[in-house]
Amino acid sequence: MDEFKTEISKMKEVLSQVQKTLWEPKSQLFDLTIPLEFIDIYSLFEKNEFDKEMTYSILKKTIEQLPVALKSDPVKVTNFFHLVLRRLIPIKLEVPLSTQQRKIMMFVGPTGVGKTTTIAKLAARYAYKLGENYKVGVITLDSFRVGAVEQLKAYTNIMRLPLEVVKTHDELEIAIKRLSDCHYILIDTAGSSQYDMDKIELINYAVNFLKRNNIEPKIALLSGGRLSDYGRSKEVDRTIEECEEILKYFKGRDEKLDIRHNGILIEEVLKEGCNIIIAPDGNA
Repeated sequence: MDEFKTEISKMKEVLSQVQKTLWEPKSQLFDLTIPLEFIDIYSLFEKNEFDKEMTYSILKKTIEQLPVALKSDPVKVTNFFHLVLRRLIPIKLEVPLSTQQRKIMMFVGPTGVGKTTTIAKLAARYAYKLGENYKVGVITLDSFRVGAVEQLKAYTNIMRLPLEVVKTHDELEIAIKRLSDCHYILIDTAGSSQYDMDKIELINYAVNFLKRNNIEPKIALLSGGRLSDYGRSKEVDRTIEECEEILKYFKGRDEKLDIRHNGILIEEVLKEGCNIIIAPDGNA
């Protein structure tokens, strides 16, 4: 039995040495040397193509603040990392509106992420849970999805809140005016279209608008996954292929047009200062 334990101990030492040998060439991030105990955390960042500067900032703080007593325990290292991460993520405190103020919020995003449900929850919060008797109005632009209007009608009827259903920009302006006595106006929107042509038309419109205002367009196409995710999911593959087709379409007509496909990496898009960002349709 003792011999068996000794053999296992030796194997662990060998594995540890192999892991250290493999890790050392990759352990340098800018001027930060990442200790071996952070290999799993760093690998997770790397696998998800997380921004290197943000990775550096988060790991630097974690490494500097990690108590020495925790270093030998991978579980405790991970738990401490989660604690540091929670401290780094800013939480904006809600500032109540005065009786003279008004706030209009439009909820934009792919189909199925919970825009309508979130609007219902916020409407209930602002109308009944803050103790201020705020007036709340709801507008929906999502008249295409089956059951979308009926879903919001059910919510607003229960809460006795006004609901405006609009289909055009002009109707939206009129609806906002009709709800001018509301402190909060929450606007629901439809998910993005599934068809390439809709996005091409949208890009053309945005490009022409920017050029008319002497602004050089810088276009980013976002898909439902990282480019390295291709082959893992039919839906993700479809959004990646769609973006590549759109990219090819525009490059074939104007090679000088600044347009690129960034996969799912929205942080890269923001860093590069893109002024037209086309999101996936949400089915991925």
